[in-house]
Amino acid sequence: MRTTHSVASLRKLFFSVVSPIPVLAMVACSSDNDEPAGIDRSGLSETACVSRERPLEKVKAGNAADYLALRTQLYRSEPGGPVPSGEPTTYSSVGTACSSAANQAKCLKDLADLRPAIVPGKLGPGIPGPSLSYLVYTRRDEVGAVVSNEEFSAFLRPVADLDTAAFLVHRNGYDLACEDTQHNARVSDDGFDVLARKGDGCGKGHDITENLLHVDKDGKIAVRASVVVEPADPQCTYGRKPEGFEPAGAVEEASPLGRFFAIAAELEAASVPAFVRLAEELAHHGAPAQLVDDARSAARDEIRHTAMMTSLARRFGAEPSTPDVPQRPVRGLFEIALENAVEGCVHETYAALQATHQARHAEDRRIRKVMERIAEDETRHGALAWNVASWIEPRLSGEERALIDRARRGAAASLMNTAAEPHPDVVHVAGAPSAAQASRLLHAVAGELWAA
Repeated sequence: MRTTHSVASLRKLFFSVVSPIPVLAMVACSSDNDEPAGIDRSGLSETACVSRERPLEKVKAGNAADYLALRTQLYRSEPGGPVPSGEPTTYSSVGTACSSAANQAKCLKDLADLRPAIVPGKLGPGIPGPSLSYLVYTRRDEVGAVVSNEEFSAFLRPVADLDTAAFLVHRNGYDLACEDTQHNARVSDDGFDVLARKGDGCGKGHDITENLLHVDKDGKIAVRASVVVEPADPQCTYGRKPEGFEPAGAVEEASPLGRFFAIAAELEAASVPAFVRLAEELAHHGAPAQLVDDARSAARDEIRHTAMMTSLARRFGAEPSTPDVPQRPVRGLFEIALENAVEGCVHETYAALQATHQARHAEDRRIRKVMERIAEDETRHGALAWNVASWIEPRLSGEERALIDRARRGAAASLMNTAAEPHPDVVHVAGAPSAAQASRLLHAVAGELWAA
């Protein structure tokens, strides 16, 4: 059995088995939901984009810096204020750390120990606190951090190329998707004009806007024009206050759609500490840093997913319950692999497939948008599960590998044999697969994913 499936291979597989949206359904829905026209692109002759996975890859290590790296650091609540939780994650870098330092050993240690402070504030119990995204650099023997947008502009000035201007636009919260191949930028004598979107459509004041921005040589960004292309949903809110949640039994009184999204929100919330634990256990057992970083990144994704599902649940009249996930000791490799085989390689991989189906078939436009974002993240989480299996399972005995393979195939068989029929509203409005559709999807991917 293959124990590795990349994000690209999973996405290709999912798209091949999820049927396209029926043309008639698209026409029927589009009449009321067309996006307003954006800003005129005439006069824009360049294309600027920033990779979500490697945002620094086109940025020059300016100011004689040897090395630039973007990090994120999770924090947890303590009586004296937030403190770092675990090691920081480096998710993009250019150059070579400490390459021109006179004392490279000290430089590298200072870089590893660098932790910016965070402003104290309330953190939710039982889940990681806020994550701080920042840049670290080395320049001869100097080691430093760049945190605020103003500091980024000052550090990278003079802005001499479009790629660096695009990075500053991205850093200021604008989206420059590399999937958009249209011209969206131009170079002028006094800087760069860049077209970019902002906002997530969730909550008052969070309209999705298209913006024409000017970035000058000093890194200052001015908005030349802005158009709302998708009004925000005022019922959507990020974050939760545990004391305001109702007990799980209240979910039964909600609509079928409310119950569906409330259950989803609870499962997403429970996934946060599960990924945090996985990251800690992988680090404990000496797994590659990329696996540890990916697990931490998945925990952050699940915090967002919880907010999205909570918003949808509330929109349909339900209040999700707060999961109680007790802390557990570090497990051995076999126990980690066994859980990963069932929960990751089967259940989470299927969740990514189901999210892909919902992103295509939900009649509600906002649900489609949410599921598009979640499907992308969950596909990465599915690939992470297979990468964890690829690292752990060769380290186990033949007998242990046979038990894990049997558990994985058993979990897949159970999924295929127990598909329940969702409420019609859940099928049509939320786009969840019917029992027949779920069976078809599962059988279509089983040979590639779970066959012996």
